Parts: sequence; C-alpha cells; structure tokens
Amino acid sequence: MAGEETGAKKSEVRSLVLSAGGVDVAAVRALMARDVPSGYRAQTADEIFDDYWRWFRRLRLMEIVGVLGLAAVALIAGMLGYMVWYFVLLGLAILSAVLFRSVVGQRERSITEIITQDCDSAKWRRFMELYDARNRRGFVRRRIACNIAAADYADGRYADAIRRLASISVGERSALWATILNTRALSLYWLGDQEAAEQALRSAQEFGDRFARSRAAKAAAASVCESVEQRLRPVETWDASDLALIVRRLEGAQAHNERASWCLRLAEYELAHGDTEIARQLLDEKVLSPMTPAMQRSRDELLHDVGARMQGR
Repeated sequence: MAGEETGAKKSEVRSLVLSAGGVDVAAVRALMARDVPSGYRAQTADEIFDDYWRWFRRLRLMEIVGVLGLAAVALIAGMLGYMVWYFVLLGLAILSAVLFRSVVGQRERSITEIITQDCDSAKWRRFMELYDARNRRGFVRRRIACNIAAADYADGRYADAIRRLASISVGERSALWATILNTRALSLYWLGDQEAAEQALRSAQEFGDRFARSRAAKAAAASVCESVEQRLRPVETWDASDLALIVRRLEGAQAHNERASWCLRLAEYELAHGDTEIARQLLDEKVLSPMTPAMQRSRDELLHDVGARMQGR
C-alpha cells in the first residue's frame, strides 16, 4: 500500500525526470551533464585575483579619463552656448560610468562560477580575502563578508558562518539582509537549533513581504524562503508538493552547485519514501561531482543510511 501511495504521489508531478514510474536517473544524469566547469578551474585564487585586479585598474583608469574628458568638453560646450552638445556629451559621460559598472559586474559574475560551477569553496574564500584586502568601501566589504560566510557554509563551518554574518552591519531594507537571514536559518538548522532557524526564516519572509523593491525581488525572496522552509521540516513530512518543488528546482537550476544540492534533496526524499535503490543511484559521485565539502558530507551520510537500509532488508 505504501508503495502504491508513493507511486500515486509521483504521478501527480509532470517533469523531465519524473513520471508515474518514478525518477528517471538517466534524465537526472543528462541534466547534471549540462553543467560545465568555470574558465578559472586551472588557475589558483591568487592568479585569478591578480588578473582581475590588473584588468579592473586599467578599466577604472579608462573610465575616469573618459568621464572627466566628456564632462569637461560638455562644460565648455555649455559655456559657449552649444546646449545640444552639452546634453549629448553629458549623457555620454553618464553612459560611460554605467557601462563601466555593467562590464565589471559581468566579470565578477563570471568569477562566482568558482563556487557555483566548480564548488571550490577554498579558492572562493581565498579570492574574497584578497579582494577584501584591496577594498575600503563599506558596502563592498559587507558583500565580501557575505561571500566569505557562503564559503563557511559550503565548508560545513556553520558556527563560523553565523558569527561572520552577525558581524555584518546592514539596514533591514538592504538586499544583503535577506541573504544573511536565509544563510543564518540554514546554518542554525544544521547546528540543530530548530527554534532559532525558524525565527530567522520568519524574519526573511517578513523582509520579502515588506521591503523587496520590485515584483522580481519579491518572487526571488519568496523562492529562497520556500526552499529554506522545506529544509527546516522533517523529511518524513515531505509530500507530493515537496517532490514537485524539488524536481522543479532541479530542472530549473542555473548553476551546478544549485542543481547538485537539489539532487541530494531528491535522493533524501526517495530514501525517506522507500526508494532506496533510486536514492543510491542519485548519490553516485559521477552524478553529483564536483561538490562542496558540505555537500560531500551530506552525500556520505545519505549513502550510510542507504547502506543500512539495504542491509536491513
């Protein structure tokens, strides 16, 4: 009867990896195979940072010269009465500054693939420490501290992550606040402090409801909170709606660390609902690699439970 009930629940979900017959591990493998390593895999953190910093300083110098030059010419044009040229040149100066920030943001997003694609928390931590040593701006340093806390979390150093997050001073309307609260909630959960974890989650949910500035921001905050809320509940209570969430996130993941994390959660669901063999296949290192230390630890613990279940048959 239990097997029939589980099968009925699975049939409610329509996806690439799930059908009435259960999880298609081959489809999961195909999804995971889409993930490619970053372009920084062969470099050390020091090499990556040195390349980035030289590039950033050259680009920053070009931006300063360009913006000041355009602004100076615009001022001269205005003084001579060429107001059309004044506004055109002033607009170009502003556009140059915006373009600079866009290009820098794109480069920095590619560097995050150290952790999102390669799951190399040690390299990510080292890069951020080097970056922190060169920065004096408060907001940038707070963002760096959040990124180092993410490395703490990826390493399974949950108490360190909580201490680091507690040292970051941000307003409750800051976008960083939601990241801090959700990372804190998950860290507290893994440390076994369920009550404090639930309080952190409630604060994160309140932030999304009250302070997210756009519809997209509200949706993103709600999505993260939904994931955290599921994690805080016992896996034995997860039902068809939880399975649908796991599968949807697994299929929609934009980075390897995200997809591998949801694959681990799917294996956890399958194990809790009696599909031990499917769980074992999902935990294959070839499916999940690369993994952060925390992911590796979760995989090892789940494999231990799988082995115990199989021996108890």
